[in-house]
Amino acid sequence: ESNLQEEKPVIVPEFTAQIKALKKSITTIERDRSGEEQARPPIWIFCKDRQMARKVHEALSAEDYSEDDLQLIETYEADKKTVRRMSKNNTIFITTPIFGRGVDPQPQHRSGLSTILLSVMGARENHAN
Repeated sequence: ESNLQEEKPVIVPEFTAQIKALKKSITTIERDRSGEEQARPPIWIFCKDRQMARKVHEALSAEDYSEDDLQLIETYEADKKTVRRMSKNNTIFITTPIFGRGVDPQPQHRSGLSTILLSVMGARENHAN
């Protein structure tokens, strides 16, 4: 059985509006996927590069999310402890697409893992940064 749920892409050119749309997506995940567990599934947010990941992390941490819930992963290699932490309920991790390669998370939440891709990249861009 698959928990795959895909949303229509949202194109937002201005950064402040992008953060607003991102928060709306997180709220939708909280509402639609928490269920009887009363816990949000882990959310991985993929940014185009480190600079964008830092900017998004700063915008979210300045507003609504605690340091424990919101983490920035800037390394390319994940150790087992990091992947376990990233699979826990109520966590939001911001990283780059390169981090997700070869990572095998085991989410604790019955709905699995939620991912949000903040930029659409071509094959040539996907291996950089």
